[in-house]
Amino acid sequence: KGHPFFREVVYVWQMKQLHNRIFRKLKQIKSAAEQEDLQAYTILKFYYQSQKQIFELDNNTLTLDSVLRELEKIEDWERKQSAAIKEGEIDE
Repeated sequence: KGHPFFREVVYVWQMKQLHNRIFRKLKQIKSAAEQEDLQAYTILKFYYQSQKQIFELDNNTLTLDSVLRELEKIEDWERKQSAAIKEGEIDE
């Protein structure tokens, strides 16, 4: 369990669990983002950035394009709002 390989496996497993928790509320989060809610945008940015990382680790190129499109939308919003979404400010 303490082997470095298992730390990576546990990390991916934990990220996928967190993705599932966010996915179950994704409709409400996107709705809040449409209302210019910064916290919703922060959650979405974390969600799509971490999905990108996991998909790259899994070599899942089929869905990577849609994740990149969503990230681009968030980055466009940031530029328009001059709001930098701070990474690392996600509370479970």
